[in-house]
Amino acid sequence: MPFIGQLDFGAIDPSADVSELTLEQPLGWLCGNTLMVCPAGSLVNGASIPRILWPILGSPLGRVNRVWSAVHDCGYRDEARYIDVSHDELKDIKLKYIIEFLAHIPRDAIMPRPNRLWHDQQMKKAMRSLHVPSVKIAACYAGVRLGGWASWRDSE
Repeated sequence: MPFIGQLDFGAIDPSADVSELTLEQPLGWLCGNTLMVCPAGSLVNGASIPRILWPILGSPLGRVNRVWSAVHDCGYRDEARYIDVSHDELKDIKLKYIIEFLAHIPRDAIMPRPNRLWHDQQMKKAMRSLHVPSVKIAACYAGVRLGGWASWRDSE
């Protein structure tokens, strides 16, 4: 699976109306030679599914949607770091250590933030890797393509 690390938001009160969660541990998403790292402390607010679609598709903060929406939200909020894992100094290091020791990554292995389309495509890939139904993937993708521009703009 292309996810690296554990999705950990700490203790969540199941009776609370949760609108934002904070990653307790770093979480990575691997796509080719790019490792997207969402550091501990990253905020996840569920913007991966526009709120108008939550009654139909489910909340992105719900248990079945948390992993892929956390990575997408982190990228949209410009909290993620992007690492070229094919870099000579990183080739023999396990990915879980890269996400844990982000501060020690060589500067020339850190890549610029990819564009919005890249993040939306990664969301689709992440959903596929988790066996999300294709109808839901298509609806979420259409939602972020149509309405995600505002969240993306707010992070620039």
